[in-house]
Amino acid sequence: HSLWFLKATPVTAPLVDAYPAVAAWLQRVLDFGQGTPIEITAEQALAIAKGVEPVALPEFDSAFGFSKGQRVTVAATDYGVDPVAGELVHIGAEELVVRREDPRTGVVHVHFPRIGFRIEAVGQ
Repeated sequence: HSLWFLKATPVTAPLVDAYPAVAAWLQRVLDFGQGTPIEITAEQALAIAKGVEPVALPEFDSAFGFSKGQRVTVAATDYGVDPVAGELVHIGAEELVVRREDPRTGVVHVHFPRIGFRIEAVGQ
């Protein structure tokens, strides 16, 4: 979580420490650790992606004005200039998910937060 950044310096640590419940929660998150990294090549990473299927998604909510399977682009509103195109497979209050397919990876679901990203229908 981004709060680790505040805890990292003596100047900003009191901003977290002033909230004991938040500080305790952050410590529990940090106690999970980072895991053990394993170095792999790009080819190995692509093979792993191709060998798995995306997980099931929540129910599609058409109240947002889009249809399941609709072609869309998604791009950041502040720093991204390259939109990601694909098939909309999930839209909710907090997240967008776009299905993409590539010969190197097979089917992948790309997840985007709703805040800071815009979604546009393709061809309309």
